[in-house]
Order: sequence, then structure tokens, then C-alpha cells
Amino acid sequence: MEKKGEPLLYIVQPELTKPDLTMQDVHLSHEDDEEEEIENETTAMEEEKEKLVQVELEEQLQDEEGYEETVNDKAQPRWTGGLRKVKAFREMSLDEKLQYLSGFSITQPPYYCEFITKEQRYQGSVLKYEKEIVSIKTLSGEEVVVPVIDIQVIRIIR
Repeated sequence: MEKKGEPLLYIVQPELTKPDLTMQDVHLSHEDDEEEEIENETTAMEEEKEKLVQVELEEQLQDEEGYEETVNDKAQPRWTGGLRKVKAFREMSLDEKLQYLSGFSITQPPYYCEFITKEQRYQGSVLKYEKEIVSIKTLSGEEVVVPVIDIQVIRIIR
């Protein structure tokens, strides 16, 4: 009793018109701006290099004319590229090591070192450094005061 070809259920479909699509005609990119920024940066870097070369030439001329630098000028590190040159820790003197280890900000974790004295070894970090006395916070949490004269070797352990 089946009738073939005829739908069993009639669903009324509305006749919709397709929307008219408008495509993008113009494309703007920021690559041009980036290229200009890169060019500006390279010209600024070239100008800085030229200034450095001029300063070095002036220094050479002053040296040739008999200009003598004072000891204070030689002791101060030279700034290049916004960063200060620092000696390797092994090459530093005992006083320089203590100044370096005591100069960290509060937000930066301290280096843990081994302080070897004539009588004992301490492991910890530098809390306070004065000309003749160093305060060391040991790994166990206690604070030890050691005279600088007694310290023989400082090694970074972690």
C-alpha cells in the first residue's frame, strides 16, 4: 500500500533571497610602519656608533697629547650599551666579591656561597657588608658575624 515518490510529510520552505555580499576592497597593513621604525632604529644605532668612534678618537688624541688619566677614572667601570661590565667572580678580589654579593636588591634572590675562614666554613648569603665586618645568614637561618680579615676564600655554591 505504499505510494512511491510522494513525500509523507510536507514542510513549507520559505523562499529567501541570498544576501548581497560586499567584499573588502582595500587592505591596510602595519608593515610600512614597522619598516619605518626599523629604519629609525638603525639610523639611531649608526649615530650612536659614530658618537662612540668620535669619543674614542678624542680619547686617543688626548692620550697622544700627554693627557694622563687619574686613578679614579680607571677604577670606574665603563658603560657600554646600557650595561655595566662586571668581572668574572673568580677574578674579583675579596673586597669586590663582598661588595658584589651585598649589592643585590630585595627582589633578587641572593647567591648562596661558601665562606672559608681560618677556623670554620660557613654556607649562606651575605646580609650586610661593612668595611671590617660581614653578616652572613647561614643555610640553617642563623646570622653569623665574621671579620673580613678572617675570610680566606668565597665560593658561589648555588
